[in-house]
Amino acid sequence: MRIFKSTSSQTILQQQQQELIDVIDCLSDDTNRSCQHCSQVCSCSKSMDCNCDCSESCPHISTGLSSEENTFPIESHVLPLVYALNKMNIFKTCWSCEGHNDANGKLNKLPQVWFYSNSMMLIRVMGDSISLLKSKNITHYNWQLVSSYAARDSEMNAFSLKPDLNFIATPELAYLQQDLLKIAQYLPKRLEQDCRSYYQDISSLLSAHSPQSIMTNAIR
Repeated sequence: MRIFKSTSSQTILQQQQQELIDVIDCLSDDTNRSCQHCSQVCSCSKSMDCNCDCSESCPHISTGLSSEENTFPIESHVLPLVYALNKMNIFKTCWSCEGHNDANGKLNKLPQVWFYSNSMMLIRVMGDSISLLKSKNITHYNWQLVSSYAARDSEMNAFSLKPDLNFIATPELAYLQQDLLKIAQYLPKRLEQDCRSYYQDISSLLSAHSPQSIMTNAIR
């Protein structure tokens, strides 16, 4: 069966461009705090708006990022990735696990992070960014984005970032947890770069259709 390349109308392409602009604006804004309800005052001005002390090494971060801070603080190996996703200001994490072995030392719980997003362009670009990790020798294993369960009355779509362990006979938890850290370090900058690249590709498509169709509110 031959798979034909899909085509998009100018209207759809322009909508995708605007969605990317919104995503890039969030990614380039470094003024937010990763913990939504953080009440800690900063050290430079004693303000609760400044984020000068906001980092994954903050002693309050593991509880501040959890919806059940007293019962289930964020586990240490997955904390950098949960922090990075929330710091980008475009994801709302809803569940995480650093991965666990059973009593025999065999992996029985995958490391992963679940998050909410309604931006399909963001998911599309993020999927491409994630798919290149292993080929660039950034991670030990392939990782993937998967659509996850969301309640019927939820306004948001849920996705999970997890390892793709098909054809891996004996995955090593230590390597998977190293991957969590690598993704946290790599993804924020890479994602913004890839969004900008997508934006330029769409601009080229629009220009080929009609030079007048290029959006005036270009990315910064």
